[in-house]
Amino acid sequence: MQLHIPDPDPTAQPSPTTLRVTGWVLAACGVSLIWMMTGLLVGFTYILLYQDQPGVTVSFTGGPLIALFVYALLSSILVFGFAAARGGIYQVRHGQRPPNLLGWVRFIVAAMSFAGVAVQILDLILD
Repeated sequence: MQLHIPDPDPTAQPSPTTLRVTGWVLAACGVSLIWMMTGLLVGFTYILLYQDQPGVTVSFTGGPLIALFVYALLSSILVFGFAAARGGIYQVRHGQRPPNLLGWVRFIVAAMSFAGVAVQILDLILD
């Protein structure tokens, strides 16, 4: 006995119910990223501001360019969390995929790449 699995239809679209469920998952992931990155940004800022105080056990040993890169990285992940939450909410409300979510993701990747290259160039220039 042979099991026959039909080939999936490449033009098939997921049902609105499936898209709403995945929208809830996407929104939850986005909100989780927002919470975590906000906490990390606040914690990192606290470390940078109060590392010279007496009795502090945590300090940042990187230079200002590395701090800039860390802020750029955490901020880009925060923006990605906002884009994911927005896309998830759109899916839940409309039962279809958000039209420009991929564009936001491409923009975030490009901005992060630019920030990384800019920090490396600034590091070479200032040293």
